[in-house]
Amino acid sequence: MNKLHSGAKWSFRFKGYATFLFLVFFLSWAIIPTFGFAGALFSSSGSFIGIVVAGIISYLIFAIIVSEIYARMAYSRWFYEFTNTNLKIEKGIIWKKYSNVPYERVQNVDIHRGILARMFGFSSVADCWIII
Repeated sequence: MNKLHSGAKWSFRFKGYATFLFLVFFLSWAIIPTFGFAGALFSSSGSFIGIVVAGIISYLIFAIIVSEIYARMAYSRWFYEFTNTNLKIEKGIIWKKYSNVPYERVQNVDIHRGILARMFGFSSVADCWIII
């Protein structure tokens, strides 16, 4: 089985960053006060703005660390293989997913390339029509 190109880690990193951005907007009532309290413990001035800034900085550091761990784990567990008759894909960190797509069933493949994918020279399959 082959591994993805090493530059594909950026795709996994952006997915992790997007997840944490989602968490900031929808779970900020629980996350920001927690890190704000941690920031208050380390803040010498004790002002409200210092606590908020320390909380935001500590959350960003936490998000970057967790996103990097996710990117490395997801990348190291994503494999593919082109055989004479089909494409085999194996991926997943906790739950493994195995896909086996015979070439004769593939009818149409649409490729999507966003601006970041074009910058890094990658593409993703947007739609794949398979005859069942």
